[in-house]
Amino acid sequence: MGNPIEHSLSPYIHPLFAAQCNRSIEYEKICVALDGFPAAATSFFARPRARGLNITVPFKQQAYRLCALLSTRAQQAGAVNTIYHQSEDLYGDNTDGAGLVRDIEQNLCWEIDNKNIVVLGAGGAVRGILPALLEKSEVKIKVLNRTLEKALDLKKQFPEIEVAPLIGADGSITQPIDLLINGTSAFLNAEAFVLPQMIFNPNALAYDLIYSAQNTPFMEWAKLKGATAVSDGLGMLVEQAAESFALWESFHPETASVIEAMRKKLTTA
Repeated sequence: MGNPIEHSLSPYIHPLFAAQCNRSIEYEKICVALDGFPAAATSFFARPRARGLNITVPFKQQAYRLCALLSTRAQQAGAVNTIYHQSEDLYGDNTDGAGLVRDIEQNLCWEIDNKNIVVLGAGGAVRGILPALLEKSEVKIKVLNRTLEKALDLKKQFPEIEVAPLIGADGSITQPIDLLINGTSAFLNAEAFVLPQMIFNPNALAYDLIYSAQNTPFMEWAKLKGATAVSDGLGMLVEQAAESFALWESFHPETASVIEAMRKKLTTA
């Protein structure tokens, strides 16, 4: 459920998961009116065969408020992207952070522990990934946001992080970056965000939470600035979906072939 929802690859991803365990599922996109999420979700779970929902923008925080039971990671994120029944109650979880970490560490073979991490943006996408990043060993995380007030609100929930304004961020980055994550909906141009020269450590990774058929503008920018490796968020999309599927079906699917299939679908669309 989301709005807009036309772009979603999830109806193609989940049947591929189901085929791995010889199960038949129906997975559909549901575009919900901006003021209609609670009623739409309640109506969905009134269906006799309803197993679960994935929630995307702009309803993750509404989903959080709707669920009577919440996982620890959903409570930490303050947002829900996966809902299912537990007894008679709606149970909310957030699989975004787990999907990001699994994509980076397993698919990209890049270790997050003991790294200096900078995250661009302080919105719902970033809120969803911070708990999983903070679980890693000895990480330092700085969040840069265009509106400092919003970043400071995020720090209230995650006091371990540092925050700074995105504009003029070159003055706030004092150590070379190992991992740079773009969590903004649209990457700002070079005039709005200027990194100092030689800011990336060797083997640094720049990761864009959005996905695209081609390299995103952020990925191209990061390569020019010295990032050794760049990636979009397609792997995260598939990995968070696999985590959701496991919650519903008690089966964790293989993901490499699904990521490959979705990449091919994007590039041939």
